This record gives sequence, structure tokens and C-alpha cells, in this order.
Amino acid sequence: MFKRFATSLTKAPQAVFFMKDSWGRIIGYILLIPFLLTLPLVLRSFVTNSMTNARYQKLITTIQSDFRSEDIEIIDGILVANQSMSASFDYISLVVGRDKLSSTSINILFEEEGLVMIVSNMEVSRVSYTSLELTNHDFSSTQIDEVRVLSFAVKRYIESQDILFMSDFMNTYVTGLFDYLFYILMLSLLSLTFFSKAKVPMNYRFKLSVYLTTIVIVLDMLGILFSVSLGFFTFLVGYFYHIWAYRSIKIIEPGGH
Repeated sequence: MFKRFATSLTKAPQAVFFMKDSWGRIIGYILLIPFLLTLPLVLRSFVTNSMTNARYQKLITTIQSDFRSEDIEIIDGILVANQSMSASFDYISLVVGRDKLSSTSINILFEEEGLVMIVSNMEVSRVSYTSLELTNHDFSSTQIDEVRVLSFAVKRYIESQDILFMSDFMNTYVTGLFDYLFYILMLSLLSLTFFSKAKVPMNYRFKLSVYLTTIVIVLDMLGILFSVSLGFFTFLVGYFYHIWAYRSIKIIEPGGH
């Protein structure tokens, strides 16, 4: 696998020799490469378990604009709620009232005496408002200082749970896998436009694209690592790699030398 990975990145024309790889090897490679996208997440976990600034800003914005009510308040560490409400950011839901729980999110439920994390209708953990130094809060307030106090308390609780890292890991991998398959399919189809003079079977084109699209995933990984949005540039590089590889293929006509 490493030989194919290195060759696909540095010697794209030689990747044509992998077109006849077995489907077992191809599927294994497809499943392995998206793990590269999780490396920045794993490396960051060794340095800190804190929430990223971008996610924290989403939390603040969500609480300030969508998680407000005139009939909900925390008084002396006890939640007084006369209605239910919920708001979401990323795949995390802030909830007051069990009728608002989401089956597809990580729920942070505000109960009478504290916060409860619920995933797939199962309680993961709980913590009191007192432990979070959140003894009083008016959910109708638009004061940024009060919003930040609530946001910081929720942030502390989320950061204390390992399940968030696992969720981020799985979400990054699955999203990366689907993106990888999409790039492979698109670039293998595009290869029909710039290399149509030879009748290369579509299954060979697909297998070759599996290797040539490695560069796209590597660039995406570097973009995540250095917090740089490369956008469509990664796809263009993948397209260039395909042209580079296909132009190296020599067509020998029947009876030719």
C-alpha cells in the first residue's frame, strides 16, 4: 500500500501499472486513504482537548440568537422552565425539555439541577450547574457577557467528554470517504474527455483514479492541518495528475512497434 501511495503522489505516470490491481486491494486503499484527514484531529488531541475557536464562536452565536426564552431561567443552581426549546450547531443540540431531544445529534440537555449529555437516547454523563459555576442565568438576556458565561459553561462540559473526539473522528472519516469516492468518480469520467483515443475499460479508469486522486486527499489534509481553505484547487491538482498520467500512456496500434 505504501508503495502505491508514494508512487501516486510523486510519480503519477507510473500509477498506470496499478490499473489491474484486484478489487480487494482497491477497496482496501479506498478505505485507508480517508484516515489521512483525521490526522490533524489526532495530532491536535495530543496538544489540547479544547474546543476549536471556530466551534466556540458557533456556540456563542447559537446561544445568542437561537437559544433564548422569556420563560426559562436558572436561579440558585436550579432550572425553572415553563416551555421547551432547542438550538443546534454542527451536530450538537442544546435542549430544554426532553421532547426536543434529537436522535441524530449529541444533545446537551438542560435539566432541573444540571446539564446532561444524551446520545441516541442514552445518557452519557451529567454535571450540576453549581459545578460549572452557572448558578444564575436569564435565558431572555441579550447581554453578551451573560451569553459568554453560559457559552463557557457549556464549552467546559463538552470538552470534558471523550465522545466528542470520537464523533469528530468518525464524522471526518465518513465525510472524507464520500468526498474521496465522489472525486474518484468525477475524475474517472473526466478522463474520457482528455484520453478517448484508446479504449481503456471504465473499470481500469476507475482503479487508476483511485490512486491518482490520492493527491486531492493529501492536499485536503494539509488544508485542515494549517487551517487553509484550498477549495476547488485540490480538484484541479487531481485533474492535472490525471492528465499527467494519461499522457504518459503509449498507444501501440495493431502491427505497430
